[in-house]
Amino acid sequence: MIQAIKTNQSVIIALMIAVLLTGWIASGAYSSEKVINKPIVKPTKSEVKHVRSRILKQVSFAPKICTTATTKPSKTLKIKSEISGQLVSKQIRKGDKIKKGDLLFKIDIDDRLERKKEAEAQLERFKLEYKVAQKLQKKNFSTETNLAAARANLEGAKTRLAQIQLEIENISVTAPFDGVINTTLTEEGDFITPGKELAELIAIDPIVFDASITEQNISKIKLGTNGQAILLSGLSTNGAISYISSVASSNTRTFAVEFEANNKDNKILAGLTAELCLNNNTIVAHTISPSMVSLDANGKIGVKTVTTENTVKFLPVEIINSSSSTTWVAGLPEQVQVITVGHGFVDDGETVKATLETAASSDINSTPKSAE
Repeated sequence: MIQAIKTNQSVIIALMIAVLLTGWIASGAYSSEKVINKPIVKPTKSEVKHVRSRILKQVSFAPKICTTATTKPSKTLKIKSEISGQLVSKQIRKGDKIKKGDLLFKIDIDDRLERKKEAEAQLERFKLEYKVAQKLQKKNFSTETNLAAARANLEGAKTRLAQIQLEIENISVTAPFDGVINTTLTEEGDFITPGKELAELIAIDPIVFDASITEQNISKIKLGTNGQAILLSGLSTNGAISYISSVASSNTRTFAVEFEANNKDNKILAGLTAELCLNNNTIVAHTISPSMVSLDANGKIGVKTVTTENTVKFLPVEIINSSSSTTWVAGLPEQVQVITVGHGFVDDGETVKATLETAASSDINSTPKSAE
């Protein structure tokens, strides 16, 4: 009997499990049927994007090539003595401004006047001897050798007289050009020998600006190219290129140039730093904000514009000049509507709603510079 009860319990448990499984399967099927039959909601069409734009017109401008420059004298000369003797007079001090021909130093004349008189007397004697030799030779009373010796004596006397006269002239040392005494190298009482340096004379009118121009810009300038140099003090001067090196520096691959400017009042000193800006050829281009520049899928630089059909069109450009606030580009039509705000969120060919900016907000006034 006990065995029969255990058998009935097993059957009952099996039946209960079967009922539960059947219910679970039925509920799953019903749930799946509900999901499958659930209607699919199609996404709505996206709205047209809004952008801001600006109408730009092609303009003419002359970009400037700018670089750092350093001032230097236009002339530098070490004044040297041509003769020997004691320095008896020094007329200058360091820093003096002088004119061409001003007396700088005077050397003791010593016995040069006596030597001059002696040379003059010898010259007269040899002139007479030469005339006598000529007459004798014509009468065959003298040989060609005697005549040649008399001629040599005469020429030697002329040379000695010219030499002593030059020494007397060189007793006074004068300025060969207008300038400033940069330094003096001797004092009164010193014994001077030929070649002895007496002073350094510099000319800072005109003043010269030393600068370097890159390979990209060297072909854009020539001798006589005008420009302006602005010192750190704010003082400025106009001038022109006076020298262009024919060989680039092996270290920097730049070309040395010299810019010459008037400095009549000597306000610009040598050794100062300046910004040198040279005028370039006039070209036509568009001026835009650097933020308007973008890249297409191929990495080309350009801007996104709005067509007459209100679609976005990417136009490639060439950047001519650029600064932190302004970029000058070439390659656009004479007049074009450029997207100024929102170009990063629209694609080429996409339809947009463009709002034109006012003239006041679209003005960009800047003179482009090409930094060296």
